[in-house]
Amino acid sequence: MKLQKQKTHRVEDKQYFKYVIVIKENLIKSLGWKEGDSLEGKEKKGELLIRKA
Repeated sequence: MKLQKQKTHRVEDKQYFKYVIVIKENLIKSLGWKEGDSLEGKEKKGELLIRKA
């Protein structure tokens, strides 16, 4: 997996970004997730837990 920072837009001199986590396709398939699924994340003891909402 990889964390990527992407610029979304700029307003005057201020830039806005979002972060995207890239997950390998075989992991997505084994979880039964599909494009467009809603996910929720929770931080616990310095780890990120992601699950289908």
